[in-house]
Formats: sequence, C-alpha cells, structure tokens
Amino acid sequence: MKNSNSISKINNKGSIVVFILSIWFVFYWFFGHFINIYDYKFVGIIYEILWLPMLLMGIALPVVSLFFWYQNKFNFKTLSFYAFLLVVVTILVLILSK
Repeated sequence: MKNSNSISKINNKGSIVVFILSIWFVFYWFFGHFINIYDYKFVGIIYEILWLPMLLMGIALPVVSLFFWYQNKFNFKTLSFYAFLLVVVTILVLILSK
C-alpha cells in the first residue's frame, strides 16, 4: 500500500498548477468554440481580452507538462501526463473540427 508521501512526490505543486491551467485552457476554448459568446457583450469582452494569454498557454502548457512528466520518469499516474493529454486533445479537436 502506498502512503500519501509517495503520491505527493509524484504530483508536486507544479504538476497540480499545470493540470488546473490545462482544465482552464480546455474550458476556455471549448466554451468559445461551441457557444456563441458574442450574444453576451460582457462575456465576449472577457473572451477577447483573454485570447492571447490562452494562445500562449496552448504553446507553453504542453512543453511544461512534458517537462514535469519527464521529471517523474514518464509515470502515467502523474497529473502532468493528464495535463498534456488534455491540451493536446483540445488542440486537435479545435484544429480538426469544422
């Protein structure tokens, strides 16, 4: 049985932050892609303000999550692996969808 200390070594604070940012990234792009955000002016304004930081996150998050995954010796039980999958799948869905 594994203790909580070994789990905390696998999922350090950086991996947790990257995973949370990846979820935010997924929510942002799917929200803008599948919902007409310009029907609501305030939401459209916030969406337009955040598009450049989210675009940069789409470039940086896979690199950072791969780095954390490398630090954990490519363990599939880490949050950095799932963060990487979330971002890559989101980018592929956005590119391949109409």
